[in-house]
Amino acid sequence: MSLPPSLRSKFYIDGFFSPIKIFSDEEIVKINKSYEKYVDKFGKDGVLEGDYRFKVHLLAKWAHEIVTHPALVSAVKTVLDCPNILCWSSDINIK
Repeated sequence: MSLPPSLRSKFYIDGFFSPIKIFSDEEIVKINKSYEKYVDKFGKDGVLEGDYRFKVHLLAKWAHEIVTHPALVSAVKTVLDCPNILCWSSDINIK
């Protein structure tokens, strides 16, 4: 993935890079359904509590697929100018 210098600078100034298209509409529907099943299974009244909110990419296949999606990984590597990255944590905060 190639980013113009202005967008890489925007990341360093703002702390985020947006917008970027990662998932197709079909992938988003699939992820959302999997997320809803996860909340139904581990949540209470539609709210996740306890450890099931943290390091979700280690607990749920759908979350792992998000953080390892090739387009997302490529974008992160590019904007950080780093060939090696690690997903340390992934949390769900329902507001």
